[in-house]
Amino acid sequence: MNICTTNRYIFVCFIFFFSCEEPKPEKTFSSMEIMLVSDFASSESCSSCHPDQYSQWKRSKHFTTSHDPKYYYDWNEEQIKRPHTGTQFCAQCHNPIAYVTGTDLGEYDSPDIFLMNESVPDVLKEGINCTFCHSMVQSSQSIFSSDNPNGLPASAEYYLNPDSLMFYGSIENPIDNSYHNSSYNPLYSSAESCLPCHNHFVRGMEIETTFSEWNENSFVAMTGALPCQDCHMKPYEGKAALGGPDRIVHNHNFAGVNIDLTQPINPNDLQYQDVESLLRTSVNMYFDSDHDGLYIENDTLYIPVIIDNLTAHNIPSGNAFVREVWVELVVFNASNEIVFSSGSIESNIEDLDQSDVNLWTFDVRLFDANGDRTFNASDAYSYTSSALLTLQSGRKKLYKVELDGNGSYRVVATLRFRPYKPSLLSSHPEMLENLPVFDMEEIEKTVSR
Repeated sequence: MNICTTNRYIFVCFIFFFSCEEPKPEKTFSSMEIMLVSDFASSESCSSCHPDQYSQWKRSKHFTTSHDPKYYYDWNEEQIKRPHTGTQFCAQCHNPIAYVTGTDLGEYDSPDIFLMNESVPDVLKEGINCTFCHSMVQSSQSIFSSDNPNGLPASAEYYLNPDSLMFYGSIENPIDNSYHNSSYNPLYSSAESCLPCHNHFVRGMEIETTFSEWNENSFVAMTGALPCQDCHMKPYEGKAALGGPDRIVHNHNFAGVNIDLTQPINPNDLQYQDVESLLRTSVNMYFDSDHDGLYIENDTLYIPVIIDNLTAHNIPSGNAFVREVWVELVVFNASNEIVFSSGSIESNIEDLDQSDVNLWTFDVRLFDANGDRTFNASDAYSYTSSALLTLQSGRKKLYKVELDGNGSYRVVATLRFRPYKPSLLSSHPEMLENLPVFDMEEIEKTVSR
């Protein structure tokens, strides 16, 4: 790990066993320094002045990245497979303070044991910590080298200035206080602030590349439209700190597609509602307008379904290879009996019927060196994608249903999402039973014969 610094600016390059890119001309690096755990304060220390932001962050996935049970399982597996780099590969994003300080977290049988261990500093139990993010002063494009002997993904560069007396943010006219100074940095209003942990290449393949999906679209690249913060840190009028003025601030719940699966599903939970709202505004689904949407010819009901991606990244995105997005289509007759069904499940944890020839899914599939499907990014040597592309319009499928009688037929199409395939949580029953299924869009129409 190369860590270089001048004037306390820390450059971290997430690449293993090969050198960093040549530094940017405006910065030079002349000495070596490893950051200390003491350079970062616990998020708990921020809560007295920033209670709203702290409570929002506390219910986000940013908080649980270091002690999520599924992460723990994958992390331990990675360490076994790649003992020299496995810890670094996972920790770089899930426990970045441990990574940049070179802290060995050791091996724990469960996240509970990890959290209860008093020898582990609190700041290392907080996942993506407040002071870590607000110490970032610069980000840059992600990089990849095929020379990596372990074939691990390279992530991104970023620059840190951990200083308890100075924190950075998106407010252009911050108010200093007796606790710390504040400095405006346009990085915090840019998608590039999310780049380090949301753009991973595996052997040159764009597999976990939400930032690239956003950045490489001509519309958003040229205009800077729809930065991550617009959707995932929705702005609202409030206080940046107690006693401060009302101004436009950002929600720190980082709503995406994940919720805490160690807790029972609670539709009244604010984080759940924010995730649900985000998903419900992500797509537009409709029946094709030709023939008034649905039509019957001879004994066949034709159902043309069209889906538009309204987001600035693919659907699904991120570690899309573990997620499920699919269409459930059900046809009822006049007696409300089901005469056709595709993509239906009886419970949230039931697997989809992969033998269903009408099943319409949107996903990414990874394959290892032997051509077998894998759900571990670091094992991937090839992949296929049927994801809804960034701002894509008009993705279409024509369903054909054979009818055996006259009367009316009601067609209900629902685009559904769940953050994990149930089979991937089979070894985590405490999480599997809490697996949600979100309905992103539902449309309905009746046609008569």
